[in-house]
Amino acid sequence: MQNSIHIPFLDCSEVALQSVPDLFKRHGVEYHEVSVINWNEFPYLPKTQFAMAHSLDGILLHFMVIEDEVRGFVTEDLGPVSSDSCVEFFACMGEDDLYYNIECNCLGYVSMGVRKTRNDKEHASSEILKQIKRYTSLGNQYIGEIKKQYSWDCVLEIPYSAFFKHTVTNLSGKDIRANFYKCGGSGELKHYVSWNPIVSNKPDFHRPECFGLIHFD
Repeated sequence: MQNSIHIPFLDCSEVALQSVPDLFKRHGVEYHEVSVINWNEFPYLPKTQFAMAHSLDGILLHFMVIEDEVRGFVTEDLGPVSSDSCVEFFACMGEDDLYYNIECNCLGYVSMGVRKTRNDKEHASSEILKQIKRYTSLGNQYIGEIKKQYSWDCVLEIPYSAFFKHTVTNLSGKDIRANFYKCGGSGELKHYVSWNPIVSNKPDFHRPECFGLIHFD
């Protein structure tokens, strides 16, 4: 099954990231559920929603999360952020077989690369990573583990230049394939949930054949 969504265009240059949720609300940007449990041995389902818009400069992405165990240990880019409370956006930006994985933990630290498969990869440079603006409601300092229900949100501004293996300058009228994820690879409540269903015997987000369709208005 392939989910599909439409992404609106917003003229939102120089918008403060913490203002993006209000901006989306004013413009009626739709939120979508990240709620597919793909592997029965990991049944925990935090409440996760995302909304996206595109602009002249890039992509704005807002995640909202409510979960019963929040983990924030990693405090550097390209670290093992998926072991923390983490939200992710994977996307094919061209007609080739490459896809980008952008992963952000609850403290705003990002891991990003371009891949053909999980293991055939090239990490983004520090210069590319610096271009991705981030805001999280939990701040960017180590918090360790919070073992109670907690809500947090994350806003990413991804410039087109961050897709460093492709020349992307405008997405209006274009379609791409992508998936959105919420994971926590450590702790008592390990989970690996997605927006579009994944067909795999074990947890594996690196399945571009299972991406959904995104149309940019």
